[in-house]
Amino acid sequence: MTEASPIAFKRGPSPDTTLDVFGVDVTFLIENEHTGGRFGVLEYVSKPGHEPPPHWHEHEDEVFYIVEGQFEVHCGDQVLQVEAGECVFLPKRKPHGFIIRSPRLRAICVIQPSGAEQALRMLGLPKNGRDRRPAGATYASAMKHPDNPLKVAAEFGVHNLTRDEIAISMPHFPLPPLP
Repeated sequence: MTEASPIAFKRGPSPDTTLDVFGVDVTFLIENEHTGGRFGVLEYVSKPGHEPPPHWHEHEDEVFYIVEGQFEVHCGDQVLQVEAGECVFLPKRKPHGFIIRSPRLRAICVIQPSGAEQALRMLGLPKNGRDRRPAGATYASAMKHPDNPLKVAAEFGVHNLTRDEIAISMPHFPLPPLP
């Protein structure tokens, strides 16, 4: 059986392609089914306090190209300041996390191979849909929920780090407050 040949298309933010993932606008520009799983492309728009918890990916490398704003990226013992016009490569199986250092961050994220972004699709809600999260919902508030929805990420090979794992694998990353 031969793989179907991809077709050219264009896509931008719309109610069908953009979801609210704990206060982050995630636009799915190119997805798994478009590339046969080779890669995915997302637009990521966020602000301080809405960063995902430190984590690592079993299968995917990530590249973030910063369109607007700046963030501090921690990958192992490295700390990188990344601002508009720059990109950062995050290799699979390396613990990483970031801190947004500007009022707004807008980035393009390439995930290769694609797959893990489907966890974001499952965790996201339509921006103007009937189902809405409480104002101010963040990844941190989701982790405190008894039915922690971020467990979905592990199904896609994305593993959130505990406080102890952060302290050991990312020594310069500020530890989250104790519950």
